[in-house]
Amino acid sequence: MSAQVYMHRNLKIVVGLLMTFLVLMNLKFAPGNIISWDVYGYYLYLPTTLIYHDLGMINDEVILDLMAQYKSSATFYQGMKMPEGNYVMKYSMGMAILYLPFFLIGWLSAVVYDFPVDGFSLPFQYALFYGSVLYSVLGLWFVAKVVDRLFNWKIAALTLFLVVVGTNY
Repeated sequence: MSAQVYMHRNLKIVVGLLMTFLVLMNLKFAPGNIISWDVYGYYLYLPTTLIYHDLGMINDEVILDLMAQYKSSATFYQGMKMPEGNYVMKYSMGMAILYLPFFLIGWLSAVVYDFPVDGFSLPFQYALFYGSVLYSVLGLWFVAKVVDRLFNWKIAALTLFLVVVGTNY
C-alpha cells in the first residue's frame, strides 16, 4: 500500500468519525423546535410563499398566530414592518432555497400522516432537521476533500477536528 493511499485512508477514518460525532450530537441535543429564532427568519420565505401565498406578510395575524402556537420566537424581529403595512424579511433567502427540498418532504409527510400543513408542524420540523444534518455531513466531506489536497492527512484531520469541535459548525 502506497503512502498516498494510506494517508487518504486515515483521513477518511477521521472524517467518518467526525461525521458520526456530528450526527449523534445533533440527534442527542436536537432543539425542541428546529424552526425557531434565526432559522425561523431564514425559513419563513417557504411557508409564506408556498402555503399562505403572502410573501409580504400583509396578513401578519397568520404569522403571529403561528409564532404563538409553535413558540418560534419571542418577538417577530425577523421581519421589519414597512409603512405600506407589509413586512420585509431581515434575512436573505439563500437558506430557504437550501431548505426547499426538505420543506417539500415535510409537506408531503404532513399530508400523508394527517398533520397540519402549516409549514411548522412536526413533519416540517423533522424534515428540516434531518436536511440540515445532511448538509452538515456533506459540507464536512467536501471540506475534507479540499483540505486533503492542500495538506498532509494529519494537518487535514486536525483542521477538520478543530472546525467541528471548536466552532458552532
